[in-house]
Amino acid sequence: MEFNYESINDKLYEIHPNLSSYWSGISWDDKTATVTYDLEKGKECEVLIHIDGSYSVPKELIEEMNEI
Repeated sequence: MEFNYESINDKLYEIHPNLSSYWSGISWDDKTATVTYDLEKGKECEVLIHIDGSYSVPKELIEEMNEI
């Protein structure tokens, strides 16, 4: 996977459609993209997308995205 704004946003949409619209920060290096979200509860969460296309996303973030 090549990291750029579009490829990261596409991957976020693939994980959950709302993730591509509600992030508050995005950055990447050669191996990992980090996308930051501000939750309703005042907490900050991060989604990590790895160069191989794998990712990690907090369960509470997905739950909040489902409520939108």
